Amino acid sequence: MIAVGADARVRLWAGTSAEQVLTSSSNTFTDLFDGVDVTVSAASADPVTIGVTVDAEARTKASADFIAAVKDILTRIDNGSKATVAANQGDKTTLGVFTGDSTVRSLRSALADAIQHPVDGVSPSSIGISTDMYGVLSFDEEKFAEALAKDPDAVAGLFSDVASRVQDTAKVYSDKYDGLLTSRITGQESEVKSLGEQMERWDVRLAQRKANLERTYARLEVMLSQLQSQSTYLSSQVAALSTSSSGK
Repeated sequence: MIAVGADARVRLWAGTSAEQVLTSSSNTFTDLFDGVDVTVSAASADPVTIGVTVDAEARTKASADFIAAVKDILTRIDNGSKATVAANQGDKTTLGVFTGDSTVRSLRSALADAIQHPVDGVSPSSIGISTDMYGVLSFDEEKFAEALAKDPDAVAGLFSDVASRVQDTAKVYSDKYDGLLTSRITGQESEVKSLGEQMERWDVRLAQRKANLERTYARLEVMLSQLQSQSTYLSSQVAALSTSSSGK
């Protein structure tokens, strides 16, 4: 017996004005609800209730990973901005790759503000996001989990706003067309290119100057040789005159 295949079907909110039927070519309905995938295993005419709960552990880990990524950026900027001043005479002062770079310094400040400034009067520290007196970012997973258990919607909203501010800051600085860092890099590349062109022009000028000096030196050598010949001739004439006068 051959059975004709058919798409899997689920009926949502059956018997209500919101009733709708969804189909899937497989037994899995992707994103049936926001962030929820459902796989059916057997046909059933009886209503099935689907319960969805917040995975607090997964949320906490995802939030911790996000803060860790921002902290890594801030740490890289801090390390690249350090300068080691020579302690003794003869020692060298070592500058970081970002030392004195106002654009990177501004990025660091903007990211820190996006993370730590209150949202509608609520401090991110209330959900475990804090910065110490040295500007080091930290995330208290236990405090975040406790806040999430008490009011998941409020925590989600606060963290979402913080993440949005970080995203907006990142876009302002890293947009591939008009980001501040992009413009900074483009400007430096143009400056390097300009310096390279100036060096090439100087190479041409120096080569021309060298050729002119070599020609001048060659003429001077010829003139010197002529003067030496004249000097020798004159010396011989003077010697001849002296000999003639002595004989007389």
